[in-house]
Amino acid sequence: MTSKRVRGFTLLEVLVAVMIIALGFTGLLSLHSRNLTLVSRDQDLTRATLLMRELVAQVELFPDYAVVGSASGNFDGSPGFTWEREVTSTDLEELRQVRLRVLWGVRGLHRAEVLYYVHVQPATS
Repeated sequence: MTSKRVRGFTLLEVLVAVMIIALGFTGLLSLHSRNLTLVSRDQDLTRATLLMRELVAQVELFPDYAVVGSASGNFDGSPGFTWEREVTSTDLEELRQVRLRVLWGVRGLHRAEVLYYVHVQPATS
């Protein structure tokens, strides 16, 4: 009788292969979770940027928004986002410095800020 040797994988080889696959999937799952977190953060920053552009347009279009002083509020349709506007005078009577902030997250942890200048019509007497 001739004995034929059966070829195949041993239990140890199978366990090592399963362990390698499990470690690989764990690493991929961790990367995927991090990617989702980054995408969420980028979406919030994009929304804050768009909301800030809306505030800039309001200041440029409506002279009442360029009055020296501070104001703050919430955005309709964007819960969790708040804004702050600070308008200060400059050495030039017709120029105002405007600082806008959009805040979001727990207690305004995240923020986007822009500083720019706007021309206003001088008061006529």
